[in-house]
Amino acid sequence: MKYKITQDQLNKIVFPFLDREFEGIEKYKVANIYRSGRPFISLFFFKPKDIESILEYTKYYPEFTLFISHKLVDKIHRFFSLDEEDVESLVARWSIDRLKIDVEHTVIEYGNYTREDLNIE
Repeated sequence: MKYKITQDQLNKIVFPFLDREFEGIEKYKVANIYRSGRPFISLFFFKPKDIESILEYTKYYPEFTLFISHKLVDKIHRFFSLDEEDVESLVARWSIDRLKIDVEHTVIEYGNYTREDLNIE
């Protein structure tokens, strides 16, 4: 039997999961991250003690883009049995609501930056 779940109902289920997942999240602003040969200023979000970033946010011409760690997408996909597009959409909505950032586009990131890459202790 299949059930129809509204976006609001899904948010109420997944947002608390993401709140716990991102508890104590650390944000770093880093200049001169190069994508396609052009420098950007990006915000990187790390879970405490994690080496790899879990989210990166930048104005990647021409849109405000949220790069989401494939590890996070896989975890939510497995836990809630959602497809990748739904996971991207949920993480974007959570980021808009909780991190207060504008998200126009999302990308699943397979080569996440590390604290060492960004010279972050």
